[in-house]
Amino acid sequence: AHLPKTKIKYKGMEADANWRKYAIYRIEKNRKSDFQIQFSKNGKPVQNKTLSIELVKHDFPFGAAVEAKKIANNPKYYNNFKKAFNHVVLANDLKIKAWRWEQKRPITLKALEMLNKDKYNVKGHVLIWPGFNYLTPVFKERQNDSEGIKKLMDDHVNTMLDVTKGKVTIWDVVNEAYTNQDLQKITGSEEILYNGFRTLKEKQPNVQAFTNEYGIISKGGLDSKKQQWYYNFVKRIDEKTNGLIDGLGIQCHIGSDLTPPEKVVRLLNYYASLGKKISISEFTMDIQDQEIREQYTKDFMIAAFSHPSVSEFLFWGFVEDERKKVDIFKKDWTIGAMGKAYFSLVEGAWKTKIVDKTNNEGFFKGRGFHGKYKYSFLEGNKIVNGTFYVKPNQSNFVKINL
Repeated sequence: AHLPKTKIKYKGMEADANWRKYAIYRIEKNRKSDFQIQFSKNGKPVQNKTLSIELVKHDFPFGAAVEAKKIANNPKYYNNFKKAFNHVVLANDLKIKAWRWEQKRPITLKALEMLNKDKYNVKGHVLIWPGFNYLTPVFKERQNDSEGIKKLMDDHVNTMLDVTKGKVTIWDVVNEAYTNQDLQKITGSEEILYNGFRTLKEKQPNVQAFTNEYGIISKGGLDSKKQQWYYNFVKRIDEKTNGLIDGLGIQCHIGSDLTPPEKVVRLLNYYASLGKKISISEFTMDIQDQEIREQYTKDFMIAAFSHPSVSEFLFWGFVEDERKKVDIFKKDWTIGAMGKAYFSLVEGAWKTKIVDKTNNEGFFKGRGFHGKYKYSFLEGNKIVNGTFYVKPNQSNFVKINL
């Protein structure tokens, strides 16, 4: 006989959960601003005109990891990506082990060119991944030569920064340094990691520098030893480089132990006390139950977006593959369980749409999510439209002369 499957549950999933009420309040407060537009024509206010305004592009970076080859060669892949996201990271193409294959480089550079042309701010991943497993064989061969190792790493960092100059706006400088310590051991300190930050900021001061780590919020958020190590690691980088680190990435590969959203917020608060940006850098889920996948993704996004220190949200992939960790889209490009959660927020609850009239002074007032807006109205039998921006910490007063 088949035993009934126990429903997967997590704390805080109930519809009236307190954490969610607070989170929605924080989103309303931190991710939106008041704006007013004044319309005039020939020096006179345009009165009582019915206008519709709509957010067309989020200011907040919502993105996913992609493969350069598919961006360059698979229009369906790239078009669906563009419909869904305003931010991007190359999953593997800029890693040292991928870059060593010269024949693959032109495709990577072509993908970067296409993404830049479409106004994407590209995240680079990763300059220093300090374990032999993730380095080219020459590092292991020279493990007894600490000066040689420093030079190899330095050359690689300089090469990657030169070839991506002007094409990448944010880098994961160091990845997974808790479990990968080969370079630190050989050279006797973490200086080889700090040097990545120094080189980046010397060559490209406007590019943002992040670290990246797994097992912080995932696994139920229970690994306090690693959480504390990561906190101290970021603090050390900050102190040793005089503030050259802009943010810290928390990967969030969610396994069967679903971290309660309230715990997610608590951990974000903990890391926010470092005064740096926080990236949700690689969100995935192992659980296949469609209902739970959708609900947990939605709750996780609400928790993350509600925290003012969170500066980007990235899924690690966006099309379902055999590993079944991400399904914004299924293989046939229908929307998957995570996609339902994602679009219900980014194209739904977090997308401002207002229809209203200008007042006697020609003013149209509203409050909306930060980003680029389109306004439109009827003039005789013609539709007139234009764009304006709502930005954080600004007056957002726009004058439009028709």
